[in-house]
Amino acid sequence: MAPEKRNGRYRFVNNTFILRQGQVSPAIETFEGIESLEVHNNVFFRVGGAPIDKMVLETRTRWVAGRVSTGSEQLDPNRISAGSNCLDRNIARH
Repeated sequence: MAPEKRNGRYRFVNNTFILRQGQVSPAIETFEGIESLEVHNNVFFRVGGAPIDKMVLETRTRWVAGRVSTGSEQLDPNRISAGSNCLDRNIARH
Protein backbone atom coordinates (compact mmCIF):
# COMPACT_ATOMS: atom_id res chain seq x y z
CA MET A 1 0.00 0.00 0.00
CA ALA A 2 1.37 3.41 -1.02
CA PRO A 3 1.84 5.99 1.74
CA GLU A 4 -0.83 8.65 1.98
CA LYS A 5 0.26 12.08 0.74
CA ARG A 6 -0.41 14.93 3.12
CA ASN A 7 -0.81 18.49 1.96
CA GLY A 8 0.70 20.52 4.75
CA ARG A 9 0.97 24.06 5.97
CA TYR A 10 4.58 25.11 6.52
CA ARG A 11 5.53 27.92 8.85
CA PHE A 12 9.02 29.30 9.46
CA VAL A 13 9.12 31.74 12.40
CA ASN A 14 12.10 33.19 14.31
CA ASN A 15 14.85 31.36 12.41
CA THR A 16 18.26 32.31 11.05
CA PHE A 17 19.06 31.01 7.56
CA ILE A 18 22.79 31.19 6.72
CA LEU A 19 23.72 30.55 3.09
CA ARG A 20 27.29 29.75 2.05
CA GLN A 21 29.24 32.08 -0.21
CA GLY A 22 28.52 31.10 -3.79
CA GLN A 23 25.59 28.86 -2.79
CA VAL A 24 23.14 28.59 -5.67
CA SER A 25 20.45 26.59 -3.88
CA PRO A 26 17.68 28.57 -2.15
CA ALA A 27 17.17 28.99 1.59
CA ILE A 28 13.82 27.14 1.37
CA GLU A 29 12.77 24.55 -1.23
CA THR A 30 9.25 23.15 -1.30
CA PHE A 31 8.09 19.84 -2.81
CA GLU A 32 4.85 17.97 -3.51
CA GLY A 33 1.45 19.14 -2.22
CA ILE A 34 1.42 22.22 -0.03
CA GLU A 35 -1.49 24.19 1.34
CA SER A 36 0.44 27.26 2.49
CA LEU A 37 3.88 28.66 3.26
CA GLU A 38 4.36 31.29 5.98
CA VAL A 39 7.67 32.99 6.69
CA HIS A 40 7.79 35.52 9.56
CA ASN A 41 10.51 37.23 11.61
CA ASN A 42 13.47 35.36 10.12
CA VAL A 43 16.97 36.46 9.20
CA PHE A 44 18.35 35.43 5.80
CA PHE A 45 22.11 36.00 5.49
CA ARG A 46 24.72 34.98 2.94
CA VAL A 47 28.28 34.60 4.29
CA GLY A 48 30.24 37.63 3.16
CA GLY A 49 27.06 39.73 3.04
CA ALA A 50 26.36 39.17 -0.67
CA PRO A 51 22.74 39.49 -1.88
CA ILE A 52 20.55 36.38 -2.00
CA ASP A 53 19.48 35.36 -5.51
CA LYS A 54 16.60 33.05 -4.64
CA MET A 55 14.96 32.69 -1.26
CA VAL A 56 12.21 30.15 -2.04
CA LEU A 57 12.27 27.55 -4.82
CA GLU A 58 8.91 26.01 -5.60
CA THR A 59 9.35 24.47 -9.06
CA ARG A 60 8.32 21.01 -7.79
CA THR A 61 5.45 22.28 -5.65
CA ARG A 62 1.81 21.48 -6.26
CA TRP A 63 -0.27 24.10 -4.45
CA VAL A 64 -3.47 22.51 -3.13
CA ALA A 65 -5.78 25.51 -3.58
CA GLY A 66 -3.64 27.98 -5.51
CA ARG A 67 -0.44 29.59 -4.29
CA VAL A 68 -0.59 30.87 -0.70
CA SER A 69 2.59 32.38 0.71
CA THR A 70 2.62 35.02 3.40
CA GLY A 71 5.02 37.19 5.28
CA SER A 72 4.41 40.41 7.12
CA GLU A 73 5.71 43.87 6.41
CA GLN A 74 4.56 45.58 9.59
CA LEU A 75 4.34 42.74 12.10
CA ASP A 76 7.42 40.51 12.44
CA PRO A 77 9.15 41.31 9.12
CA ASN A 78 11.90 39.11 7.69
CA ARG A 79 15.43 40.54 7.55
CA ILE A 80 17.15 39.95 4.22
CA SER A 81 20.49 41.17 2.87
CA ALA A 82 20.24 44.48 1.00
CA GLY A 83 20.35 44.12 -2.77
CA SER A 84 18.71 40.68 -2.77
CA ASN A 85 16.42 39.98 -5.72
CA CYS A 86 14.12 37.28 -7.14
CA LEU A 87 12.30 37.27 -3.83
CA ASP A 88 8.63 36.60 -3.17
CA ARG A 89 7.11 39.99 -2.46
CA ASN A 90 4.80 38.43 0.14
CA ILE A 91 7.72 37.01 2.09
CA ALA A 92 10.64 39.36 1.46
CA ARG A 93 10.89 42.36 3.72
CA HIS A 94 14.20 44.17 4.18
